[in-house]
Amino acid sequence: MDNIDKLKENIETINKLKDIQKKSLADDYMVGMFNGLELALTVLETRNPEYKELNKTNLSFGQAIELMKKGYKVAREGWNGKGMFIYIQNSSFITQEMGRNEVLKNIDGDIKINAHIDMKTVDGSITIGWLASQSDMLSNDWVIVE
Repeated sequence: MDNIDKLKENIETINKLKDIQKKSLADDYMVGMFNGLELALTVLETRNPEYKELNKTNLSFGQAIELMKKGYKVAREGWNGKGMFIYIQNSSFITQEMGRNEVLKNIDGDIKINAHIDMKTVDGSITIGWLASQSDMLSNDWVIVE
């Protein structure tokens, strides 16, 4: 195999990797990987790059969860209230003295609060422990909130 054939084979391999990468552009890292492969191909094929950006609309609930795990806020495009979004609140610990009720004040040692999804509501308050409806889970109108 001469150098030209090897180069063609390498370009074909990079194109296959790029096609695989294109199917999972769910976060900044994956978009960066795709764009890196695209840049390599443009050098080899002497053409202008066609970079991708993070898809911020028409996301599934699964994609929205993965984005929240990376620190993004998300919302349904169809939600009526302006400024509403959900996000993951990471787990934390509070001391017994920080307990807001008698039950917590009677627990020995630090109290772990598990990670959960919270919602910023239309009136600016936070709903702790937001739960998704069937409609929320099956919809593809999730968007990233800036």
